[in-house]
Amino acid sequence: MRFDSLILLLILITPVFLGAQETGVYHESPDSLPNNQTIELKFIVIANFTDITWVNGFFRTDTSAAYREKSLRQNRKGMYVLPIAPEELTGDTLYYFVATHLDDGRMFSWPPDDPEANPRACPLYGTRE
Repeated sequence: MRFDSLILLLILITPVFLGAQETGVYHESPDSLPNNQTIELKFIVIANFTDITWVNGFFRTDTSAAYREKSLRQNRKGMYVLPIAPEELTGDTLYYFVATHLDDGRMFSWPPDDPEANPRACPLYGTRE
């Protein structure tokens, strides 16, 4: 198991053992990302006693003002992946956030506070081919 997957697994199961699994979106943000290969940002979505309607990722680089939207792929219960291809990583910084909608009408995001205005900024590195 890769280290980043292990950390996300710990984030997911620790609240279960503590009895405090709170509904929301969780993510271990990388310090930087390569711009010359497909990246997969992993998110955990916990929806206590309700169904998830959708989980979407929004991202842009510093060369674009508009966010692109993608549905996240669920690769196991509660774990969602946002794949971004190298051709979509055109700048020096990736800005991203995730929003999820539950069937009871509630919405959650990561980062949790006004994600569109305060997205995660992650430097990109590498040589484009």
